[in-house]
Formats: sequence, structure tokens, C-alpha cells
Amino acid sequence: MGTTIGTFFTDDPDINGNNTYSYSISNTSRFRIESNNLITNYSYFYNDFDNENEKNYNITITSTDNDSGYSIIKNFTIIFTKL
Repeated sequence: MGTTIGTFFTDDPDINGNNTYSYSISNTSRFRIESNNLITNYSYFYNDFDNENEKNYNITITSTDNDSGYSIIKNFTIIFTKL
């Protein structure tokens, strides 16, 4: 269980491909990917994240074209703020 905090989409200029992608994540144990959604690994998002001491989380996402096997890797910073 967790909280969905983002959704990934891949734009592929290859219009002849099947346009299905798989996503993977590295650099963190605090998040996971289900289908194309970025989800926290904690049920109670606000209480489980140490948002007093750690507000930024760096993650690396890989998007792989299931047809060709080509992939692209991008780094993201997740920033949490109190409301």
C-alpha cells in the first residue's frame, strides 16, 4: 500500500512500434513503480516520511520500449513540503 504521487508517460517518435513501455526505478527504497505510476512505499505518507530532516529525494527512472528494447534514463528530484 502507498500513495500515488506521479504518473510517467513516454513519447516515442517511432510510430510503427507497439508503443508499450516498462518503467524501473533506482536510487531509492522509499518509492516503487506500478505500471506507470510512482508510488510511495509507505501506507501513511505524511507520518512515515521524515519530512523534517529529508525533504528532497533523488530517483532515477528508466523507460524501456518493450518492442525495441531501447531505453532512456532520467533523474528526478521529489520535493516534499508541508502545507
